[in-house]
Amino acid sequence: KLSAEFESFGYYISTHPIEKYKCFFEKLNISEAIDIDKIESSLSKIKLIGVLISKKIRSTPRGKYAFLQISDLKGIIDLAIFDEALLYNSNELLVEGNSLYFSVEVRKDNAGVRIIAESVEDIDQAILRSGINVKVVINSIEQLECLKEKVNYTSGIKIQLSAKLETGDIVYFKQKKIFINLNELPYLQKIG
Repeated sequence: KLSAEFESFGYYISTHPIEKYKCFFEKLNISEAIDIDKIESSLSKIKLIGVLISKKIRSTPRGKYAFLQISDLKGIIDLAIFDEALLYNSNELLVEGNSLYFSVEVRKDNAGVRIIAESVEDIDQAILRSGINVKVVINSIEQLECLKEKVNYTSGIKIQLSAKLETGDIVYFKQKKIFINLNELPYLQKIG
């Protein structure tokens, strides 16, 4: 559905595929399209998250390179991969429609702004590798019952569970490691 929206209108109408990752932007130090213009330094390193919307690979006698376009919550970002090894190693990830995490170098000079990818990773893998924990506050027995069906004890993103009592106090559970699959993020955002 989302890819059809993008193909028809050139942007996502109902929701952007990376919207569910917004809660991680601050912890992962993610910059967005509108932040790039605010960079004052001639050379900066930033992190980006976006959906790959276009990939064009070119060849020269010196090797292959790629021009990419990604869509984030604030706009479209053009970037390049000039490292042929990176291009080769990330080829399976560089599929239009994939949500990706990039470490990039932003270069600003008289010629304009150039964004050059230094690494590419699946966004879910980047989040899991980061060791980020999600704090979940349960406000009702119903939420606890629903959450119980979604958690596991082996893999995913670690959650820290607490409950808000009728008095307004918050009780923190001291538990073994509890995880939730990243696909369940929209559910966690609903219970807040």
